[in-house]
Amino acid sequence: MTGPNRACRVAVGVLIALVAGAARSAETDLPRTFDEFKAILPAKVAALKEKYEHVALTAQLTRTGRGEPARKILIDFAARGDCFRATLVFDRDRTESPDPLNLLEMTLLGTPNGNAYTLGLFDLGGAYELRKYGIPKSEYLTGLRRNVPPGFAAYYVAMDTAAELIESPGFRATDYQVRCDDKGQRIRVAYELPVGEERKDLWKFGWVEFDPQLAYAVAAWEFRFRKNGEVTHGYAAEMKYDGMKDGMPIVRHVVWTDFIGDDRQVGGTDTYDVLGFSREPPPSRDFMLAAFGIQEPPAEKKDTPPR
Repeated sequence: MTGPNRACRVAVGVLIALVAGAARSAETDLPRTFDEFKAILPAKVAALKEKYEHVALTAQLTRTGRGEPARKILIDFAARGDCFRATLVFDRDRTESPDPLNLLEMTLLGTPNGNAYTLGLFDLGGAYELRKYGIPKSEYLTGLRRNVPPGFAAYYVAMDTAAELIESPGFRATDYQVRCDDKGQRIRVAYELPVGEERKDLWKFGWVEFDPQLAYAVAAWEFRFRKNGEVTHGYAAEMKYDGMKDGMPIVRHVVWTDFIGDDRQVGGTDTYDVLGFSREPPPSRDFMLAAFGIQEPPAEKKDTPPR
């Protein structure tokens, strides 16, 4: 019996050695220092961003806390190149409408001609109404980010891409870790940076975790604000993915949390469950005002300087 037992022990020892060797190899393949990581991150973000140029998804948002009853919003989002469409469908079972005019749906639309619009569907008539038009694209994109979290895109940390964050003026990495645990490979960067060039009393500090196995997708992040040495508030998020498809991480579950004070008292939580995810967005015509039964506003006339 000693022969088989010994052979078994040898086999187990070999297996452990192989696993340990594979883990060490995986770790050495990753950037060993923050400077090495910083050098490759922009290319990783650019590759992910390219994947999201054509995408469509549907998600259920459950919003809790902030002193309000739980609220559900259905999100239908699509992007085709420079075109965007984000429709928010509010919970119609609520006794209180989210809008004094009984707004049932809101759509942020970026059309092929470069214009951006906000559209509203009310229960007073059941037709879309053009509420704003000719919005500057930067303002439109800011609004889009606030209503359809960039957490759906694997390269965002709150309202900035991961590359924009580490390239922010005054950014300083305070810790850099490469590890393998029960979640697999992880890279964790802790940082701090001043908020604005003229604000010497306000600092932002936190950390970001990346998943190299998912094309360096952002897996989790947290940051807080410190004013005159006192922590005021902060935000955190965790993203769960359902593997990769065509080189693109498929997000399935996102939790955003905002909290107050140094003791991280939770103010509110937004939970997003992705119900559908596709790299085949609607055709270009679905990003036009005509798709909502609205005629395109006439182009603004530009004054011709006298000759």
